Amino acid sequence: INAEYGTHTTKLATMLAPEEEFYIRYHASGRSPYGRQMEWIEFELLPDGVLHYVNAMGRDTVRKSIRVGQVLRDELARIVDESRVMQKDLVDDSKWPSPHQDGSRLEIEIVRNNEHVSFASAPITSSLDVRSSDDPLGLAIFFALAQDSKELFSTIFKAQTSKPTPY
Repeated sequence: INAEYGTHTTKLATMLAPEEEFYIRYHASGRSPYGRQMEWIEFELLPDGVLHYVNAMGRDTVRKSIRVGQVLRDELARIVDESRVMQKDLVDDSKWPSPHQDGSRLEIEIVRNNEHVSFASAPITSSLDVRSSDDPLGLAIFFALAQDSKELFSTIFKAQTSKPTPY
């Protein structure tokens, strides 16, 4: 509330123009706790609103696709904008821990307004990994966006698979 004028001020959400291209892909992979097989998860939101999900553990692979609405795409664009991950002077993965030789990695790729960024790092297991890197601010921005994206995507697919509660 703006006390001086007695009015409410609200921040407008980032809105994607209908013709604006927006694409995001989240990928995380690593060895199982026993080290025998790779596990990976990937979410990919295409510009046409189709959201793909892949979760692979050993020989088992789950693949799902759904179409999401403009509101969700706008929300994801807002999260990306607020993260500042598209600012090249803030985020540079050349100073982060490199993805492991066995394929373990955390990766995000974004296309927005004809601008393309792609970042990869070794899997991040704690805030100590972020603080001890050569670029703690950039890695923190990347990791926060990765976590926010993963949670949003996971929530969408959990909502799609849950059964409605009868009244």
